Amino acid sequence: MKAIILAAGLGSRLGKLTQQVPKCLLTVGHKPMLDHWFLILSRYGVNEMLINTHHLSEKVVSHCAKSISNGLKITFSYEKNLLGTAKTIVHNRDFIKDERFFLIVYADTWMNIDLRKMLKVQKIHKGLGTIGLYRPNDLRDQGSIEIKGRKIVSIEEKSKNPIGKHAFAGIMIGSQTMFRFYNDNMTDLARDWLPVIKDGLNPFFIDDMVYDIGTPERYKLANDKIKSLGLQAL
Repeated sequence: MKAIILAAGLGSRLGKLTQQVPKCLLTVGHKPMLDHWFLILSRYGVNEMLINTHHLSEKVVSHCAKSISNGLKITFSYEKNLLGTAKTIVHNRDFIKDERFFLIVYADTWMNIDLRKMLKVQKIHKGLGTIGLYRPNDLRDQGSIEIKGRKIVSIEEKSKNPIGKHAFAGIMIGSQTMFRFYNDNMTDLARDWLPVIKDGLNPFFIDDMVYDIGTPERYKLANDKIKSLGLQAL
């Protein structure tokens, strides 16, 4: 199985933290985010991945040199102008064209996840794919997902009164079939594409730690929590 790691974001909400360091290389628990994902993916046999880049692209490529020398197969896809997560996946479809299923990972989300269990859900329930879900303390600044049983009922944008109790954890198993439901008006995976294919998606509930480091507050929270537990990587 191959993975697409979405890592091109500007990280503008993080202010000074990402002026000289791309968001995907910010350290959490003394380890850059990309290295955390390299460890998780390789642990489960995913050794071939594509990383899209934009902001400070040369630093991302340089950082990955050691991982490549250690056996990872990494392809880079530079975006002169940001495409958006949905278009990035479609733009790089050739990379995954021979894969029935593939992983999509947001590089700015730190988590402890058992990919074997997620893959098992996909194998048992089939469908268009399987998305990782978690329950954040506050859903008002991110989209919410409503679940009934094992059915995804709705995926909504940010709301002061969110309907669902879960949020997209920034990881999913995708399939070739999901491309049938893509159109050129789609830019963002979570906002534009997932709501269209929700009826064919399996929920995978992540009960362990999930941290989106997209704001200074969340970044600090993730570091404080992980360091307090004495963790560097999982």
